[in-house]
This record gives sequence, C-alpha cells and structure tokens, in this order.
Amino acid sequence: MGWMKGAVIGLLAICAIAGAVIIYRGPGPTPMPKEKERYLGVWDSGTGLQIELTSGGEAKVTQTRNSKVAACNTPVQPGETKVFNANLRGDDFLELASGALGETKVYRIQQRPHNEGKQMKMTLNASDPYQKTNGIVLVRRDPAK
Repeated sequence: MGWMKGAVIGLLAICAIAGAVIIYRGPGPTPMPKEKERYLGVWDSGTGLQIELTSGGEAKVTQTRNSKVAACNTPVQPGETKVFNANLRGDDFLELASGALGETKVYRIQQRPHNEGKQMKMTLNASDPYQKTNGIVLVRRDPAK
C-alpha cells in the first residue's frame, strides 16, 4: 500500500510540473490571416530595430547593441533577439506576447503598410500613454513570406 501512495504523489507532482510549464509557455502562435499578408516580412527601423513577422504568427525581434530606439518601442534589450507570438488586432494594433506569464508589447499601428516609392513602410508606436511623436517608421527589407 505504501508504494501506491508514493506512485500517486509522484504522478501528481509530474502533472503539477507539466501544468506549470504549459501555463508559463502560454498558447502557441496563431497563423496570420491571409488578408494580413502585407504585414509579413522583415521590417527594419534603420536605427537598430528589426521585426520579422511570419505567416505562422511569430515575430522575431532584434535590437542591435548600438541602436537608437526609444525604450517604449522595443520589447528587447540592446544586443538581444527574442521570438514572440504575434497577433494583429484589427488594423489598429499589433500585439507581441511571450507566453501567458511573459511580457507583452502592444503597438498602435499609426500607418498601415503602404508603398512610398519603391519601399513598403509602416509606422508602429508602443508609447503608453500614447504620444504620436514616438512612432517608429519601419521599412520592409524583403518580400512578404
């Protein structure tokens, strides 16, 4: 009977650890809808911030060590790269989340992706409270994925 009690306790401990891991990781990425394809690709600020949005619903964010990016507009530290779940909320917000208990960065889309000459540009702004002057212009560096 003693071995059975130990087995039950062991099984409960395994379930608790597995549950904690699932909660910590949060939900997986949600693929980007077909009508949001214009948002996909590698977007570069020209000041040291790069955001790669994929059709699988992920965003790889890289900030160079010597970047000149307002802290409010980046979810990573200088010299760091992280992958987030990306979610477009309508045409007005881009949310980057790193798990259920992780950090979330919400960008207001000041200007949706649009052509300016031969470049595709969009402007994001994560200032809180919102200040229009804190927008960061991104240029798409590659074709949509």
